[in-house]
Amino acid sequence: MKYRAIILQYIFTMDLNCLITDKHPSPFRLVHFTNPSIQPTQQSPQTKSEDGASSYLSQSDVFFDSFSNTLTQYTDGQFVIQEMHDAKFGLGTKATKIHLQAHYQKINALAVHPSKRCLALSLNENVLTLLFFSDDAAEEVKLTFSKAKVIHAFTFCGGTDDFNFFVVTNLSIDIYRVDIAGMKARIVKNIALELPTSCTDPQIYVEPLTATVVAIDAKSTTVYPYFLHLQEQGPQSVRGQSFKLDLSQVIQSHKEAGGSSIGLNDSVMNDSRASMASQSRPSARASIALKARQLLSGAPKASQLFPGGKVPFTPYTGNKNLLHIKQALDKAQYQQPYLSENYVPKRGQHQVLLSTVYNKVVMFHMAPLSLGGAVVTLYELDPSFSYKNQQTIPLTTFNGAQQLLQMQLIENLLVVHNMDEQTTQCYDLKLGSTEYTECLLKDHLTIDVSKVKKGRTLGYYLQKDEKASNDDGYKLIDEVIVQEAEEAKVVTDQTPETTQQTTATTEDGSSLIDTTQPTTTPESPPATQPYDENTTIYVEPMYLLSLHPGGVTHCMTLHLSLRKLCDTAVNSGKCLLALINRQRNKALLLSKLKESLVNQSLSLLDASKIFYRLAAIYKQASVERQAVKRREVKDAERPLFSAFGELMSHPAFEATVQQWLRLSRLRACTALSGTWFNQWLMEYATPAARVLSGEVIVFQNELIEIFKHLILQNAGVQQSRLRPVYITGALTEFLRSLMEHQIPQQPVLQNLLIKHVLDNKDYNAFHQLLQYHVLTENLELARTLVNLGSNEARRSQHNAHTFKSATKPEDQKQESDDEDEADAPPTTVGYYYEPAYQSGLDMLKKLKSYEEIVVALINEGLTLRALNFAQQYNVHSMKLSSFLECVEMLREEGRMQEAEVLMKRITEVRKYDQVKGQTEGEHMAILVEE
Repeated sequence: MKYRAIILQYIFTMDLNCLITDKHPSPFRLVHFTNPSIQPTQQSPQTKSEDGASSYLSQSDVFFDSFSNTLTQYTDGQFVIQEMHDAKFGLGTKATKIHLQAHYQKINALAVHPSKRCLALSLNENVLTLLFFSDDAAEEVKLTFSKAKVIHAFTFCGGTDDFNFFVVTNLSIDIYRVDIAGMKARIVKNIALELPTSCTDPQIYVEPLTATVVAIDAKSTTVYPYFLHLQEQGPQSVRGQSFKLDLSQVIQSHKEAGGSSIGLNDSVMNDSRASMASQSRPSARASIALKARQLLSGAPKASQLFPGGKVPFTPYTGNKNLLHIKQALDKAQYQQPYLSENYVPKRGQHQVLLSTVYNKVVMFHMAPLSLGGAVVTLYELDPSFSYKNQQTIPLTTFNGAQQLLQMQLIENLLVVHNMDEQTTQCYDLKLGSTEYTECLLKDHLTIDVSKVKKGRTLGYYLQKDEKASNDDGYKLIDEVIVQEAEEAKVVTDQTPETTQQTTATTEDGSSLIDTTQPTTTPESPPATQPYDENTTIYVEPMYLLSLHPGGVTHCMTLHLSLRKLCDTAVNSGKCLLALINRQRNKALLLSKLKESLVNQSLSLLDASKIFYRLAAIYKQASVERQAVKRREVKDAERPLFSAFGELMSHPAFEATVQQWLRLSRLRACTALSGTWFNQWLMEYATPAARVLSGEVIVFQNELIEIFKHLILQNAGVQQSRLRPVYITGALTEFLRSLMEHQIPQQPVLQNLLIKHVLDNKDYNAFHQLLQYHVLTENLELARTLVNLGSNEARRSQHNAHTFKSATKPEDQKQESDDEDEADAPPTTVGYYYEPAYQSGLDMLKKLKSYEEIVVALINEGLTLRALNFAQQYNVHSMKLSSFLECVEMLREEGRMQEAEVLMKRITEVRKYDQVKGQTEGEHMAILVEE
């Protein structure tokens, strides 16, 4: 029995191990966003309550503002505000500590102005408090919404022309102009939320960078977008066209699962299975039992598809009290069996992510499926349409069961984390309408957490990447931003607001705002696991916070390593296309393109797409140079925003805009932004080496160097030779991309192609290049064709004898000077292709180079034909002695009849010159004597 138990245990262990695949680090590394050494005073560790939940009451309240990129912690009247740590610009090295004698018992949400001189606090359901600060005083301005039941969201915003703050309640959207220096707030407009009467609790999501609000009716699954930057055009312009979420695949998945609904039993079992999955992967038996239970269930009615008839959405976490969210999750986890039937765990909830992607505003909707996995639907929001370019991305899981998935946007890539399997995958939305639905990375890749343990920050890696690749270089700020405090009285123009004076200083008389010394943690920070749902909270669109016992909070994000992205990509073609859209990428892009072509790991189809994309970007850059005049930023022109108005003319806002640009959250010409803001971005913020949409510009000479290396590699050792047809195809596709975008090609590129084709004696391909006009007709190409098909080339084919060029004597010296240069025309020594001679003559005739044709005919021994052609096309000043030498040569060879015919023709031409000379004084003689 002992041995049998050991055998059974071994079989069960092998059953689990067969499902587990070795994970490798992904190109996403976990790094700190703020300075990890700055923490508020540590509190006592967490304790277990009677119901089993963890008590976080001793910890600080935690808020993260995705607009100002600030982490705020509040404890007993003290606010500790941290921003992105960036040593290059002197940001985030110290925390801003604000001391108040008045204590707030409960803060539901908090927003921070980039200047850190104003905080917006939600203390109860329908009152919002604006807290203004100076060095030694604080002023409160209360905004009361008496008719509203709840404040769903509020945030400072940017990119607008006449407002910088808005509040979303269950009834309306109130737009404000907050004056930081004057310590006052003025309402600009009130926009009513025209929602159905049945929608009493809409789900609200906001994008502060573009002042976009989305309200979702969970019952009817209808989306109502609001574009606040159009508020001057009236309420009807602000309200976009509503549309319904696509739940067809969710319904189909329920039918395939046997029509089971998401009820209490499923929720409890799914969450129990998921809690075990956080420690180990679910076994195959659990997956089979789940599918069997689903198939035995009865088909639900339409109203029973979701509990309570509402689609369960995850709440918007921006500016919210993350400690309260953590406490609610812990309570739900330990009291799950006693919850109502309408409760749905996180694995069954639908996620919505509203953010800017490249220069567009996109809403992502991720719906979990009953048979496992999920589907992500994309809606590009536009004021003129309900949505544009709706696409779906299928997400599959390992074992076919519902698992916890989390969306993020890193470097404009859609990143999806599988919290149970502890794997990460990403998608690039700019690869095309069909290609971006396929994942970029290999399977079973996990986040690299080694850097965060060393205390590395995102600013450290951004500075390192910018130093390695000098193709960027935003000109926003090149010195440490010094914030100067301003003192003013609070003046309000709105009657419902009340102004209240708070205590100015602390008890010991110190300053209200302290930025001198940060508070550091004496002990090393605890280990952070990005896939741990018990301690990690994700904040839209790219941040994650880890809440640990004792008040230790880590604000982190993911940094994309472009080099590892190339190493872990599934397809090299899609990887290079995605690499074009990244920042700080030019050196690596050219290196990986060269490596892929040398290794022939890049298909010609993918190479064609890459060259076409690069040509389109180059063409776009040429158009933008004419339309947009970028100016150099001078010190005398700072602050830059003063030219556009006083609303955003603040150095701290400049620093925030710079962070948005470096984090790829903002690009020039971003949709739904104010006119002056886009104008400013186009003139100042976009590097000269990139187009306004953010893609890097690659010039022809940079790609020509790659092709030179390919041809040189092909001429090397036989074992390392590339397929000649591959190099020809790559060069041809690049030329085709230039032709389609009407970009003039450099002559050296055509010379490289001709040289490569002739070296491999692929005359059939050479003829097709001529036939379909891939090669540009010019004088050098015509000379090459004449030489390639001449009798001299035929005689020198085997002995590689050098023949004289079919050029005029004055051009021969110039060609000899260029012979040793890399850009010299290809030589035809040792090659012979008879049809090329006539093609060369025809090309010379199109170019109207008649003298070249006469010289070519004489060199070929067709002297009589040359003389006739010269008279027909008025080619003059030819040496008579050259034609007399041809007559003597024919006589020496015994071709007396041909010599007499040629001599007779020479005499006729001379008489023709004499007659013309007498009748026309300006006539140039065809034959002249020396």
